Amino acid sequence: MEKYQKHSFDELHQSHKHGIMCFTGPELIRGPELAEEASEALGTKIRYQHVSEDELCKYLKQTGELSKEEIEGFVEIMCNIEKGHLEEQTKDLEKLVGKKPMRLRDFFEHHEDEFKPSQ
Repeated sequence: MEKYQKHSFDELHQSHKHGIMCFTGPELIRGPELAEEASEALGTKIRYQHVSEDELCKYLKQTGELSKEEIEGFVEIMCNIEKGHLEEQTKDLEKLVGKKPMRLRDFFEHHEDEFKPSQ
């Protein structure tokens, strides 16, 4: 991480001493836009389907990959996005790593092998 770090942790801590850092990407999007970006980047149709908070929790639990706390945190974030409560874009992540965050489409293209469905 040092090669990307533009500011020291102490500098960041001082500048956000009385606040919270909020990491956002360069785009503010919701589920339907995420599915569209992923579809285009991966060359396969991905359909967005709204699910309830309970359905999301149940699905995440059955995967067995996340702890109860991780599931609760993820679901809380997704619910806040869905309600439009997280529509403020910040430069906090860019300040921390010293470069602009990756666009969503670029992220999917960079990690396409991890997202493409198995044949």
